[in-house]
Amino acid sequence: MREPDVTLYGIERLDPPEQESSANRRCGTFLAADIQIEGSGRASHDALTQVHAEAREFVLHLDIDVIAVEEFPA
Repeated sequence: MREPDVTLYGIERLDPPEQESSANRRCGTFLAADIQIEGSGRASHDALTQVHAEAREFVLHLDIDVIAVEEFPA
């Protein structure tokens, strides 16, 4: 995958090493705070547009280790 084709969605925060690494990359980022302001529907649409989801296949990776089991029991 090329970096411009990668989008990070729902990021709460980046640790210092992640900040340094992401500063050198060209991937999209949707912060959790911005998603709450904009609304999840609109932010999701924008993220899918960014990865050209209507024109080609994409991979969705869900980091479940950071989700509280009370909020997402599946």
